[in-house]
Amino acid sequence: MPEPSTLQFDGALTDVSIQYNNPEYIAEMVLPPAPKPKREGTYKIYDKDERFTVPTDYVGHKGEPREVEWNVSEGTYACVDYGLQEFVSNDEIDNADAPLQPLADATKFVTDLLMLAQEKRTADFVFNASNYASGNKNDEAGSWATLSTDVLTRLEVGIDACFKPPTILVMGIETWRKVARNEKILAAVKGTLAPQQLKTGSIGQPAVNQQELAEYLGLNAVLIGRARINTAKKGQTASYSRVWDGTNAGKGGAALLRVEPNIGLNDVVSAANFTWKTRQTLTMDDTRGARGGKTVRVVHTQVLKSISTDVGYLFQDCLVT
Repeated sequence: MPEPSTLQFDGALTDVSIQYNNPEYIAEMVLPPAPKPKREGTYKIYDKDERFTVPTDYVGHKGEPREVEWNVSEGTYACVDYGLQEFVSNDEIDNADAPLQPLADATKFVTDLLMLAQEKRTADFVFNASNYASGNKNDEAGSWATLSTDVLTRLEVGIDACFKPPTILVMGIETWRKVARNEKILAAVKGTLAPQQLKTGSIGQPAVNQQELAEYLGLNAVLIGRARINTAKKGQTASYSRVWDGTNAGKGGAALLRVEPNIGLNDVVSAANFTWKTRQTLTMDDTRGARGGKTVRVVHTQVLKSISTDVGYLFQDCLVT
């Protein structure tokens, strides 16, 4: 292996990594990156009790307005490095029609795996019950699997439980298939005030779409996770599961969150994706093989932090008790 000093930032391949997109991945829509100037630092935590307690505001003829203050404490964060790399031989590079292509392909491959790892990390964070206040989570005991269950009321209960209105609803595709065809949701969102009847022929069963449900509930978006992950160890028979399957694999789950793409000092959010450095691609000469080659490394630095546990709501075990 070469000396660490030969590791070089590659601007062209970094552009490839940043521009790479897999439509199955929703992690950065669920928790958008919040850029931080330092790897470690502090963030503000505001006392909401003082913010919502109305003081006496009467001012006498010779008096002065009552002085108020908003107490602030600080939380700490420490971003963590994440990265993967792949070796590309000089033989592959020399025999390619375009010299950059093997390196670009390696960058895309490594980036995809890095993003899949981030997808899993984000889903685990979102479905972690400890990130929600005690009154802001509920075991649905598999009830959402029955289309006649009043899931709409359950979602409204969750929204009302949040101290400030949530902005997104996130769930996996298996849970969404039930929610989109739920009788109560269909009746309300489609405007019939009665359950929709199943249709025949090529039209199939009716369903709401993500935008329709988001608009009805007053949310910015309903996000659906479709990514799969191989849970088997290397060398064992592959075993695939859905990344956004809920806390307990196969049981389904959903979460209401309040998130902001650009978190300000006074914003109240459920959680934050503090990011010190976005994805970068680095290359270094490598002596492996007959003629050597290059190692392509993609890295980024971030940490997920729970901020306000009472502005989100977790629905657990939606499909199976």
